[in-house]
Amino acid sequence: RKFSFALTQKDATGATVVLSIVGKTVRFTARREYGDASVVTKALTATDAPNGKCDLDFVPTDTSGLPNRRQVLVWDVQVEDGTSRYRALDGRLEVTPEVTTV
Repeated sequence: RKFSFALTQKDATGATVVLSIVGKTVRFTARREYGDASVVTKALTATDAPNGKCDLDFVPTDTSGLPNRRQVLVWDVQVEDGTSRYRALDGRLEVTPEVTTV
């Protein structure tokens, strides 16, 4: 599965502006609970770095270590520029096992 993001931020006036990710690392991390060890960590791929656009690609092996039952994970996307790291997005992710296999 592929998820696409366009990262933005608020400027000093409160207006939404593009968050350039040129020269930055964008990383996704998921955990069972806040403070737990990471169960999924992935780098995002910049597709249009000046305009803050990036993709997150999941493959089955990314979650193969999870129990074979529904899991709800907390996640965030962080941007690092070598000196600072900050959270750009966060939320909850539901991971379910396949019902049908071929």
